[in-house]
Amino acid sequence: MNADIAVREPSQDLVARVAAEDPRFWAKVQVTPTGCWVWKGNCLPNGYPRLTRQGTGMYAHRYAFSRWREPIKSGLVVDHLCCVRNCVNPMHLEAVTPEENHRRSTALMVLNRAHCPKGHPYVESNIEWEGRARRCRVCRREQKRQSERRCALRRQGKVA
Repeated sequence: MNADIAVREPSQDLVARVAAEDPRFWAKVQVTPTGCWVWKGNCLPNGYPRLTRQGTGMYAHRYAFSRWREPIKSGLVVDHLCCVRNCVNPMHLEAVTPEENHRRSTALMVLNRAHCPKGHPYVESNIEWEGRARRCRVCRREQKRQSERRCALRRQGKVA
């Protein structure tokens, strides 16, 4: 977590309200010991959570912030105070200018993150180094499996 920014924890009232108001949303949330609400639904390759409401695709963290915190003013982006991209806990989110969001996402913060964009812990046994960049072994294994499946299907002529 970013040491400069205090992450607020949700009250039990908010948890109950979210679960009651949108059970479909809450069914795709896993609460972690750090207080993050990790999105277990669809995520983009960059780790940001996606959902569909009334036929419209949107970022799940922006949906959570605007529904349970406040509307997002024009020109602002939603920053993850916890530095976990797929966290949808409205209390871990803040609407900021793109410039402020960029300032907060320095290389130092990247190295201080405790989890990969998909929520796997960055612990020694789960880190691969690629030059100066650290990679999640769980995610790399899954990417390799998916790539091997695609190649096998291509060899069988099942995928163009």
